[in-house]
Amino acid sequence: MAQGRDVVAAKCFQCHGASMITSEHEDARKWNRITREMQRFSQRIPGKNPISEPERVAATAYLARILGEKDDDDHQEDEREEEEEKEEEAAASDAGDGDQRGRGRGRGRGRRGRGA
Repeated sequence: MAQGRDVVAAKCFQCHGASMITSEHEDARKWNRITREMQRFSQRIPGKNPISEPERVAATAYLARILGEKDDDDHQEDEREEEEEKEEEAAASDAGDGDQRGRGRGRGRGRRGRGA
């Protein structure tokens, strides 16, 4: 597993940022296709360190294990968390609407009719 992590750090990060890689959640077959395509790119692009076949295999195993495709439970949990956040934001904004003591009105212009 450490070898795959090292390959990703040394080879994948030469073109891709960590956030791009970690945003992907693919199954092993898809990671295999992705790493094979990146292996070909690494061999054609001047100045890049080519990815050997053993390195590609190690990176594929690592990525599939660490960033494997999310299962339905993960998707459902993410959706629940997003819904809870929206509800909390709505509740917070509703709580702020009840207090209308002139906040947000006429800021920066002074108040008309007072001492003018």
